Amino acid sequence: MYLNLSDSSFKQDRYTDALGYLQPALELARRLGNRPSEWSLLAELTYPLYMTGRWGEALAALEDLTEEQIRSGAMFLSMLTSVLEIHIHRGQLEQAQRLYSLFSRLETSADIQEQGVYRGATAALRRAEGRFGEALEAGASTVELAQTFGVGHQFVKQGLVEAIEAALALGEREKAGELLATIEKLPPGLRPPYLEAQAHRFRARLDVDEAGYKAAAARFRELNVPFWLGVTLLEHGEEPGLAEARQIFELLEAAPWLERVTAAAAEHQAHVPA
Repeated sequence: MYLNLSDSSFKQDRYTDALGYLQPALELARRLGNRPSEWSLLAELTYPLYMTGRWGEALAALEDLTEEQIRSGAMFLSMLTSVLEIHIHRGQLEQAQRLYSLFSRLETSADIQEQGVYRGATAALRRAEGRFGEALEAGASTVELAQTFGVGHQFVKQGLVEAIEAALALGEREKAGELLATIEKLPPGLRPPYLEAQAHRFRARLDVDEAGYKAAAARFRELNVPFWLGVTLLEHGEEPGLAEARQIFELLEAAPWLERVTAAAAEHQAHVPA
């Protein structure tokens, strides 16, 4: 029951609620001495912890994951949408690649959900490696699975965002617009709030629309998703948003993003009249 409730919360971007469902389930698994169930729940916890900015806790949940644990029957898929992302955004590419390699069997899995999770993770990692064409291909392929699992599934959200980012990095604005339209054409009641915020952010980038950045920032703030709030404030490039973005990236220990916001703040200051 708890897992079903947390999964529903994931899809609706209610991450604090998800934590409230997963914690008692974890306590029960520990009382029963069910290790695979405990590991599965710890893996599930990493996703809402990542989204709500509790990155240290997410990494500590399952440190030094082994192949033996993966073969235990426990479910660790959520780590590819959370811990992998944390390593990437902290500039820890080797750790991200190691984690990804532990799940290499998923590439040829007969399970469609496992394939989807692997494709989303592939998109994130390939973009971090600068292999934007591969990132675009992998991310776009997750959109096809949205008909089966719903656009609110975490791997679809991950893959779609990564695909749009990769398309923009390649200068393929038309492709980015096509992918963005898959979010924008959803009826408001069926549009996941997280993707709605991302759609505002991407539309602002494509159209140089200040209102879009403000709408995205407001939505991410409402959802309590600090990392993407920081990214939005950085892309907007105005104060006091840049100062807030710096605080967010410092708390998350996201070194590459701290470098970017430092450069953006210096450029902004250079254009301020004396």
